[in-house]
Amino acid sequence: MAPLSGHLVLSTPGILDQEQTQREESYREMNRYEVALIVRPEVEEEAQQALVEQLSQILTSEGGQVENVEAWGRRRLAYPINKVNEGFYYFVQGQFDSSVLPTVDRTMRLSDSVVRHMIIRRDK
Repeated sequence: MAPLSGHLVLSTPGILDQEQTQREESYREMNRYEVALIVRPEVEEEAQQALVEQLSQILTSEGGQVENVEAWGRRRLAYPINKVNEGFYYFVQGQFDSSVLPTVDRTMRLSDSVVRHMIIRRDK
């Protein structure tokens, strides 16, 4: 057997794992995004607010932050989408973790109230 060198290495898995996690979290930077959505014109205002609130909860679930919600109101679409000519426009802006974007996309796609949505990464 080879003799051990004069260095003694002690390892405590819990402490090293915490340090590794903290380093990874500090490297993970939240990106700035804007989520645009068009809600069907027949959806009641309370249901629209509930939809925007649900979207905000999903976006902030991983530590994100909603900075601004703009409601542009009822607008005419440039072209019909599934025989819909008008819709209520909403824009949600903030810093979000990219891991929540697939959930946002799936939720908006499956919602009958949403005519169209788009997730846009903004410059810093």
